[in-house]
Amino acid sequence: FSDDGALFYSEGPGFDFAAFSIDPKEGGLLVWSKNGATTGMVQPLFAAQPVEVDGRITVLGNEGFQTLGADGSIQLAAPLPPGLVIERTTTPLVAFSDDTVLVGAEDSSGPVLLAMRNGLVEVERMSERILSLAVVDRLRSAIVHSSSAEIRGLGITWSFEALSQQTPIQAAFSRNSEGVMGVVPDPDRGRIIILKEDGSARIVDVAEFSGLGVDGAVSPFPVLADLDDDGRTDVLFAVGSTLLAVNVDGAVLNGFPIALRERTAGQPLVVEILQDSPPTVIVASTDGKLDAYDLGTRRHRVPGFPLSIATRLAGSPIVTGNSLLSLSSTGTVSQWDFDSMPGIVWGQSLGTSNNSFIEVPAKPLIGIGLASGMGRVLTKGETYNWPNPIQDGFTWIRFKPRDRSSIEITIVDLAGQLIDTINVGSVPGTIASEVKWQTSAGSGVYLARVTATNETGQTETQLIKMAIIR
Repeated sequence: FSDDGALFYSEGPGFDFAAFSIDPKEGGLLVWSKNGATTGMVQPLFAAQPVEVDGRITVLGNEGFQTLGADGSIQLAAPLPPGLVIERTTTPLVAFSDDTVLVGAEDSSGPVLLAMRNGLVEVERMSERILSLAVVDRLRSAIVHSSSAEIRGLGITWSFEALSQQTPIQAAFSRNSEGVMGVVPDPDRGRIIILKEDGSARIVDVAEFSGLGVDGAVSPFPVLADLDDDGRTDVLFAVGSTLLAVNVDGAVLNGFPIALRERTAGQPLVVEILQDSPPTVIVASTDGKLDAYDLGTRRHRVPGFPLSIATRLAGSPIVTGNSLLSLSSTGTVSQWDFDSMPGIVWGQSLGTSNNSFIEVPAKPLIGIGLASGMGRVLTKGETYNWPNPIQDGFTWIRFKPRDRSSIEITIVDLAGQLIDTINVGSVPGTIASEVKWQTSAGSGVYLARVTATNETGQTETQLIKMAIIR
């Protein structure tokens, strides 16, 4: 099975496992089994990853959409319209709550969006290729093109610098208390594009984090989750042999990056192993092992991991019920059972029904004040710079206001002489932000005064001592 394969689990009478793989010459293959014995397969299929809904798996072939039922039989669910000849697919299949299945594709006339519902296939001509497809709230399609993204039915759009389009990507979206946001990976340029709730786009270039040991290729499959329990959506993605997590403003979360043994294979998973516990991140690596990191214990590996299947993995593992399942390149399914798995945040490649979407519930702000570790305006312990000392002529200054605030930073030497002023402007509350300070100042010790003024006029200043080594 190929590296970009997919595993499916069913409790139906006809099959218990199904696996999808892509052969460069033969196309996609879906094979299913019952009690360890292969009971059926279908090939050739398009490269679009199949989608599973209520125990049924839908694939796309030359004739149209086919569905593998829970009884183990495969049927032509909807034929393609006469005269439509699909040349390639550009996205996985994704499912709506009303049994509608979407996929981006291309024929000889250009890009199309196919929608399968009620045994029929609707064809919508598009002005440009669909690079990624997701579903928000199980009701609205999120479409990503080379330099824009839109959520239909909500009137939400973003514009950004054009993607290179060399590497297939999968964007992800989230709804939180601030609205809808998303992330678009741009692995060929070593960056991600965060689509913020206010309609703006924030480019995060991972080269800026080289001082933290981050180096390597950016994964084309980011994950969205609330990793620090603040009620806001964070972005988790692999960069080479590290896991990196940033908030919506591109600031690195505390405890990241996490150094991994090997490069990752597939998409990370996010689960809760204990009730009301911090999330655990599960990653598959290229050496055929599964690792898990508890984000509540300084990002330490979970006891009992890594798990080995003694061969290369095919795609991402999946979590279902209290079990972790993986597929090897030789077609072997491995299963590990846990005492409990109370929370599955992102339990399979591309999320539930390939929607690439998660809803993050709001966190009530209870007991905010000095006793809860907060300053009057700025969060204590969240005002600092990195790297420190500064050796390459730049550093990131970090701050986290309690409410939306205006930030101004003045930098002076120990004699009190003004070196620089940074007017950051308004930043959101309850989320860390960072600003880059590029400097030619000489070696020595400097003070950064970070002043935050919230919308009620409250002001607080915190000091950072920074060293520059030339």
